[in-house]
Amino acid sequence: MDPDRRAALVSLFLSLFNTVELLAFIGQLDPSLLHLLPGSQSPLLPLIGETIGLLERHGHLRGPLFPALTTAFPLRHADIERVAASFADAPQAPRWSDPDDYSSPHSLFDGDDP
Repeated sequence: MDPDRRAALVSLFLSLFNTVELLAFIGQLDPSLLHLLPGSQSPLLPLIGETIGLLERHGHLRGPLFPALTTAFPLRHADIERVAASFADAPQAPRWSDPDDYSSPHSLFDGDDP
């Protein structure tokens, strides 16, 4: 991720959340990410770093993140939109595969054997 984009997102998160609030927000955005994050005793800055990494790997930076932030913080929509715009033209990190995305555990081996 571009350092300027990352810094803008870190700054935005620092201005919007404390540790407990960030965890609650992520729990509403994608509950499956919560078990991958440190707990509520974690310092905020490292938690933000972990959160941004997870959001990037799971495809949320171009998905539901910014609309959810705007819904949660409507008075901050201009700040959120500014950061969101910087991600609009950014290359997307590959999304981690979800095992449920595959119809069969043998999908690679279906068909004729060599």
